[in-house]
Amino acid sequence: PPQAAQPPPQEGAGFLQGAMELEAILVRHPQLEAKTVGVLRKLPPHRAVKVLSDYEAKASGIRNPAAWLWKAALAEEQEEQRKSSAGGTAGSTESAAEAAAQYQMLLSRFPQLDGKATSALEALPVSLRLKAL
Repeated sequence: PPQAAQPPPQEGAGFLQGAMELEAILVRHPQLEAKTVGVLRKLPPHRAVKVLSDYEAKASGIRNPAAWLWKAALAEEQEEQRKSSAGGTAGSTESAAEAAAQYQMLLSRFPQLDGKATSALEALPVSLRLKAL
């Protein structure tokens, strides 16, 4: 059985661990629609893992898994956006270390990028690097 979702990580290593846990859960569910996986990957890993853990715990009682996951993922995305807009930059739970770890994880998905492209990305602020990838 899946473990309960952990509270939001505060360090880069915690973010990376959550991202790896998310990817491990996604591998167990290859039937998920691409749009649902896309929404889950846009969420902070601890939120996406929470959605998938809830799904796994309730799967036997869910009649339409695709719709349930889509609705749950969108609800988490909206909650994340609400928290971001309510807290502003001072209330943001994402630290610089988390953003750097997220950038490294995303960058690893693009091994075809050459040194010139990587240098261009690294010249940008981390927030823009994340949007670019």
